Amino acid sequence: MIRRELIQVRSDVMLLPAPGDTIGEYLADLNAKDLAIVIGLRRRVPAVGLATAALAEAGVPVVYMSDVIAGKPRATGALGDPLSHGRPDAVR
Repeated sequence: MIRRELIQVRSDVMLLPAPGDTIGEYLADLNAKDLAIVIGLRRRVPAVGLATAALAEAGVPVVYMSDVIAGKPRATGALGDPLSHGRPDAVR
């Protein structure tokens, strides 16, 4: 649904992963000029945390959207919370 809205203003919107693909195939091509919108609803698979950590390490800006049930995003390894961009005082 969100892709349909985003392509109204940007032509190069991708929904990842496509059927039959893995997320890793796409993460390697992203950089600081891209924006990743990560949506985590209800019970998220561990790949969500791994993907956001990889995005943060590559310098890709991340917008994280979750439902109320999700609560506060937990830290992802040595990078900490990828949504704080290394700032412990980041507002959510």
